[in-house]
Amino acid sequence: ELSTGELVMVLSDGMGSGDRACRDSENLVEVLESLIEVGFRKESAIRLMNTLFVMSYEGKKFTTLDMTAIDLYSGKCEIVKNGAAATFIKRADRVETIFAKTLPMGIDMEAEPESIETQLLDGEMVIMVSDGIIDAFPGENKEFYIENILENMKVNNPSDIANGILMQALSRNAKEASDDMSVLVAGIWKK
Repeated sequence: ELSTGELVMVLSDGMGSGDRACRDSENLVEVLESLIEVGFRKESAIRLMNTLFVMSYEGKKFTTLDMTAIDLYSGKCEIVKNGAAATFIKRADRVETIFAKTLPMGIDMEAEPESIETQLLDGEMVIMVSDGIIDAFPGENKEFYIENILENMKVNNPSDIANGILMQALSRNAKEASDDMSVLVAGIWKK
């Protein structure tokens, strides 16, 4: 949570799985958070991180970046993606799925993030997942399964929603993750 009244959620998924991918993701998130906290605009911080990744790994290593920034006063929500899996917004009457066709960070110096703006209302939730969650489900329209799970959940606790999605994904893989699986959920309520 920033001093400006903005909540920033960041999910990064490094190439591969295990300790090395985890380190790449953690490093990206930590440096990005530091840049934003000291006043860098989100887009500038992301471009700088992409440049550093390309220069350091020469396009041989990459990581996805999924960032959601919510203005806690107005409910304005900006979703920024670099090669990340879909983001879901659980609204009162439906589930909205947000896709972006962008490259992960570290592949191309000129890769630009895609930014989508939306308005969040009282009681709505943002659900960010890594591709390990998406890929746990069969078929071509894998996001449909998560939409269906969210539509049928009657809870409004972000932790319960995250655990429910994770358990459904794990149940599709005999309770064993075949890839890194992360779920990040935030809800917004009027005070």
